[in-house]
Amino acid sequence: LNATSCCCEEFLAMGAEPSRPGDYTEPVLPKGELEVRLSVYTFDFSGISLFNSIGSGITGAYHSGLVVLGNEYSFGAHDSFGETGIYVCKPEMNPDYQFYDRVVMGRLRGSQEQVLNIIRDHMEMDEWHGKQYSL
Repeated sequence: LNATSCCCEEFLAMGAEPSRPGDYTEPVLPKGELEVRLSVYTFDFSGISLFNSIGSGITGAYHSGLVVLGNEYSFGAHDSFGETGIYVCKPEMNPDYQFYDRVVMGRLRGSQEQVLNIIRDHMEMDEWHGKQYSL
């Protein structure tokens, strides 16, 4: 897999225009090219979106998920021994957090099979087990 571009201006503009969950349409790309983006979430400190954004901004604590191939992959803690902490959800729709922004990271050249193999390999690695998660 090769990274072909990085949209650094997305980092500079993060939060400049509000993003709404699910309002993004991935571009049509040539075969073998995949877009990769990051979904950024605030923690639900208060149940009020504005306060959650301020709270995450003050603490610097955000949750994120990597979006590729139409799925969002995240890492989180749990108490089950030997089970992966990597989980999947619909992009920008993680039910445990409040969606804040999306950052288009760039594009990869590779096949769907290659990307899925990398994800599966990481799910089996000890350091990606849920008990290994630590803030």
